[in-house]
Amino acid sequence: MLAEAKKNILPLLISALCALFIVIDKSNRYNEWLYTFFYSGLFSSLFFVLLRPLNLHEKRKVQVYVVVFLSLLLRIYLFPFQSADFTKNFALWMDEITQQGGMEALKNPFYDYSPPYMYILVLLTKFPFSHLVEIKAASLAFEYGSAFFVFALVHKFRSATVALAAAAVFLFLPTVVLNGALWGQCDSVYTFFLLGYVYFLLENKNNLAFVFVGLAFAFKLQTIFIVLLPTLLFATRQLSFKQVILVPLIYFLAIMPAALAGRPLADLLTIYLGQAGSTANLLTANAPSVYALMTKASPELFSKIGVLFTGLLVLLFFLLAKIKKTSGEKNELLLYTAALSVLLIPYFLPRMHERYFYPADVLLFLLAFRWPQLWFAPVVCGLASMFSYFPFLFDRIAVDFIYLSSALLMLVVFLTYDFLTRFFFIKKIQDA
Repeated sequence: MLAEAKKNILPLLISALCALFIVIDKSNRYNEWLYTFFYSGLFSSLFFVLLRPLNLHEKRKVQVYVVVFLSLLLRIYLFPFQSADFTKNFALWMDEITQQGGMEALKNPFYDYSPPYMYILVLLTKFPFSHLVEIKAASLAFEYGSAFFVFALVHKFRSATVALAAAAVFLFLPTVVLNGALWGQCDSVYTFFLLGYVYFLLENKNNLAFVFVGLAFAFKLQTIFIVLLPTLLFATRQLSFKQVILVPLIYFLAIMPAALAGRPLADLLTIYLGQAGSTANLLTANAPSVYALMTKASPELFSKIGVLFTGLLVLLFFLLAKIKKTSGEKNELLLYTAALSVLLIPYFLPRMHERYFYPADVLLFLLAFRWPQLWFAPVVCGLASMFSYFPFLFDRIAVDFIYLSSALLMLVVFLTYDFLTRFFFIKKIQDA
């Protein structure tokens, strides 16, 4: 028993040593690195303690601890970076919340994000940290929550060892690290709920699955990118009205605290329309979508064409799923549909931001663990997504968007063909 306790306390030594050096280092010369190691050691030690009920082998616990420690080390080191989104939006929002005394501030229309995310900001202002740290820490919490669902989803098809490896690699995916720890954005929040949605569908817990997709929608309009999955369920009569109504019901309940604080209900019900209008004069906001190939196209005309075309794709998919009997294993079909949807929809929808391929980066990563021959899918999407971040974050174009968009177009075409031949038409490909 004593030996077990000693093993669990050992990770704390890193934090203790760093705390000692911080006190000794009067010049503050190495404090940035020391604080990075201190907090990484502290929080990964907490995670290490939380692993005890899982009864993992000691070697496995150490491996998990090392992964968590290194992933935290990387993230905390990136914390000092301040993006324009933070200085022009998030920091000002948190100042407003602090000055107005918390929830009371949400009656004012200073924010254009969904209320549930603002509730998180209200909670964060109660902690004695800088706004920058608080914002990024919130995203990190959902990243590690997403890592759990990555493990659970991969474990549906592979061994626990492979699933743990997948969760570990996920924490180091470029856009996962850049989006939260560097940028301070919150795409990990709704992606966490989307992963939960897919997982519980695979578990045949449809009611709980739609609670998760309802929560995802309450946080981000971009939840609609996964539309092909409920479309498939509806076409194959696996979707009930009770489950569908959960999504708007959860959204309505989620905005009620802000409404009770004093913001008009009409504002809250239409807040997503305001977000959509923020890029009205653009076909793409640094997204490597098909519109990056249309540099001289009219935004007004092609935005309408793009919405109609995307709607037509969803309709065609519905008709196909309705008429054509699917083949293959159900869980595989659901996973592939989800991954293809979050790639296909933002690629053809106009006015997309670069961050909107974040769910595709994650779900294509999962897809490659079920079908290793598709390893290039998360690589191509992940690199295209990562390089699209550069103009906003670093004010430079590392790779021309024509190449990024072209690479994604080829990936969209290939995966669509692969999907159709696997599940709807004669299978000419062999699963690995």
